Amino acid sequence: QALDALKEELRTQRQRDPTWRFKQGHKFKTAWAEEWPGGMWIGKRVGDGEQAKKKRESMSQAELEEFNELIEYYGTDIKIRQALDALKEELRTQRQRDPTWRFKQGH
Repeated sequence: QALDALKEELRTQRQRDPTWRFKQGHKFKTAWAEEWPGGMWIGKRVGDGEQAKKKRESMSQAELEEFNELIEYYGTDIKIRQALDALKEELRTQRQRDPTWRFKQGH
């Protein structure tokens, strides 16, 4: 249930902003809470700490695979592939408005 809510929140937020990422303090409305701390839920399961490892060990293989996909969009560390994808999407969007549009340093 938590993973499904997180995936839906990620989808919703990235429709608005393709570069959006979960942060530790991110909260959102779910079926079970007005402000569920989903960012904290992820944060408690990331890393090499004993508690994080235990929480991940309690997941099924399918849940762990879903979780690993989600953590690609957690925190401020952006992978090169994600940065390139975001840049290509921004270029596509801007060129729909102006076919001669080019990136400028301050963009």
